[in-house]
Amino acid sequence: MGSIYRVAVCDDEPLDLEELQRETADILTACGAEYRLSAFASEEELLAALCGTPDAFDLILMDVLLGEGNGVDVARQLRQNGCAATIVFVTCTADFATKGYEVNAYRYILKPLRREELESAILSDWQRSRENMALTFHKGGAVLRILPRDICYVETAGRGVLVYFLSGTTDLPIKISELEQMLPADTLVRCHKSYIVNLAHAGHIDRDSITTTAGAVLPVGRKYYENLRRVLMDYLAR
Repeated sequence: MGSIYRVAVCDDEPLDLEELQRETADILTACGAEYRLSAFASEEELLAALCGTPDAFDLILMDVLLGEGNGVDVARQLRQNGCAATIVFVTCTADFATKGYEVNAYRYILKPLRREELESAILSDWQRSRENMALTFHKGGAVLRILPRDICYVETAGRGVLVYFLSGTTDLPIKISELEQMLPADTLVRCHKSYIVNLAHAGHIDRDSITTTAGAVLPVGRKYYENLRRVLMDYLAR
């Protein structure tokens, strides 16, 4: 199973906090993410939640203007305390944009919120986090952990799948459709009813086949081609 994506939203304006919480939940629900969303109405609440547990969240969406202080100072304190979460500032002023980079802020979104900007920030970080989240499987009494980014491609094998890596292969007792739901859809794409390919390892793609960088030739199913093409264009545009 995949890990739960943990998100914190922080804004001292009640209506803005409600909107940010609602939009974030809608975006993550629409993409099928497993997530936990926590809302904080002040910097004190956020800092208290992370006191002693700096890794409590994967993503923090916060306003820059918080009470009499500012979100950049809060982010700086979080970083000093060991918080490595992605930080996205959401605010009505661009005055702190430059300072945001001092605390390794990922994005800076101006109010009023534009759904497409918020969605882009959240989903890009969610997909990135999925690539770095190990999937855990139980196989023959042992626990097997796999990083999606290490997968070259997946092939149906009997009632399960065969997963190919640069360093070898492993078989898993899971349907390819079930595994597909666990993988980041912007890099690991279903190209055939029996295959999933990692675009990072796709050397050549045409309508009928994909040749991986290791030389394997995978078939491309007609019903999967258009989605494969769309995802590939997005991948190349990054």
